[in-house]
Amino acid sequence: MAKDNRKKGCPNLDCSYNKDKNFQKADVNYCPKCGTPLVFVCAKCFCEIEDRGPEHKICAHCEAKADQNVDRIKDGLKKAGQIAGSAALAISSAVAANALPQVKKIVVDKGAKIAVDVVKHIVK
Repeated sequence: MAKDNRKKGCPNLDCSYNKDKNFQKADVNYCPKCGTPLVFVCAKCFCEIEDRGPEHKICAHCEAKADQNVDRIKDGLKKAGQIAGSAALAISSAVAANALPQVKKIVVDKGAKIAVDVVKHIVK
């Protein structure tokens, strides 16, 4: 059996447990302060929620807000990835453009040196 992690809260508006938004465990049935029967409450905003099972812990409003934050973060990461990709492409293009003449010179110099060495061995 799954552990019930839902929260209960006191619905009595005059109770200090309601004013301070003190959570009780799901197995507690009555408020320890005023004796009012406890109800299931949202784990984030302390508003009353219906009893849909042990996995239902937050209200629809908080769930929608969390989904909206996830979408906003995904969009931000996507934009950051696009910016980083374009920056890396620009940097690599600039590096390649600056390095290309040096690479050509090294290849020509090494090739000429190898050709001279081979010719020396053949001529002997």
